[in-house]
Amino acid sequence: MTREILLYRQEIRDTLERLKRTAPPWKELDYFYEIAEDGCLLTKDNCRKGTVVTLGNSVPEELLLASGAHCRRVFGGSMRAGDWGSDRVPRDADGVSRSALGYLINAEGISPDDILILVPVVNDSNRKLAGLLRQSGYRVHTIDFPPVKGAWAEEKWLRQWEDCREAFSIHTGRRITSRALGRAYDCLSDCRAQICRFLPITYRRKNLISGSLRMFLLFSYFQAMDLKEWSFRLSALVEKIEKTPEEDNSFRSDKRADILLMGSPVYFPNYKVPFLIEDAGMDISAHIDGTTWELAGSGWCCESDKKRFSVPGYARRPSAISHAKRPSALSRAIRFYRDDCSGAYVRNNTLMDRVLRLIGQRPVDGIIYQVLKGQVEADFEMERFEKCFEAHGLPVFRLETDYSSQDIGQLSIRLDAFMELLTQQRYRKGIKAI
Repeated sequence: MTREILLYRQEIRDTLERLKRTAPPWKELDYFYEIAEDGCLLTKDNCRKGTVVTLGNSVPEELLLASGAHCRRVFGGSMRAGDWGSDRVPRDADGVSRSALGYLINAEGISPDDILILVPVVNDSNRKLAGLLRQSGYRVHTIDFPPVKGAWAEEKWLRQWEDCREAFSIHTGRRITSRALGRAYDCLSDCRAQICRFLPITYRRKNLISGSLRMFLLFSYFQAMDLKEWSFRLSALVEKIEKTPEEDNSFRSDKRADILLMGSPVYFPNYKVPFLIEDAGMDISAHIDGTTWELAGSGWCCESDKKRFSVPGYARRPSAISHAKRPSALSRAIRFYRDDCSGAYVRNNTLMDRVLRLIGQRPVDGIIYQVLKGQVEADFEMERFEKCFEAHGLPVFRLETDYSSQDIGQLSIRLDAFMELLTQQRYRKGIKAI
């Protein structure tokens, strides 16, 4: 094992150790720790011939699951991996692109001929990354997101979806049938419905599950090799939370401020920002970006499914969603595009709608808007969000950072000052001091 991979493994373990410090000592959590550590690595053992590697999460998951391909995810959330790719990417590239490229070119024993890399072009960095991967000898398929939503964009998206379907079929040597797509939809709906059950109870029981741990548990979905198993384990964890008395864990006190974290996505294992927020005396009451919304978005489970999965003690059943109510593959593809809130759009109205709904359901004291250096699409949207939050009387803290640890001291000071601002705001409103 190379020195680079050993350092990357250590980065993962350091993040997991920090998460475990404030996590309840439950055996139900061990599964999620294990798949996060194993699922973040590409090796010759888990990247056999016919494997599809996806960059990020803005991909048609139904096609991936229905193709029968061995799928691995690369998000680019590692400072160590970013150092490996620094000499191959433009200087203005964001940390996510640097990390993803560095990780792929240093994967142990991986033959470029055995894998197909799917790159969703949601920003300029991804487009450049696709070209660099092709130059490195990888087979790459890109899927473009039309930047302005409308009827013509949906037609273009359907062509992209069909092209992606054909690329998977050629790579795996297996035709993707409508029946396979239906089974994939049932499996994904199972997972989404369990998430719809998981999120509300973790919001209510913040003394048991910290914001950073909740983010990690959601993200573990992308590292799971067996989604049915992941769904079952999440259901068991929810039942554990429901049965545990609130006084069994004292992570959160009433003196902590509730904030909404948004902006550039937070990818495991780089949890520098969530940890700094919690160290400053704030709770991540909610967080939203393209990654989390596509997991918990309303486009995946209808109200009747949410009610069915919200029954205490519910056991996951393979036939939880009736075939008669299953929408067509094309209608699901269109809904995926309509619900997408990645950084691909000129005006991200979908994300704006989601944020307004979220702050209406989950009252917060303030907003922390993270901007990773190089991700200009996050900065473009910030002015609109600032005006929106100002109208709701919510202070906004713009946090610009990268994957390095050099700015931790400066960020800690600024976050402490933001916490003080939230304290003064509560005093002025006559709310219990924090």
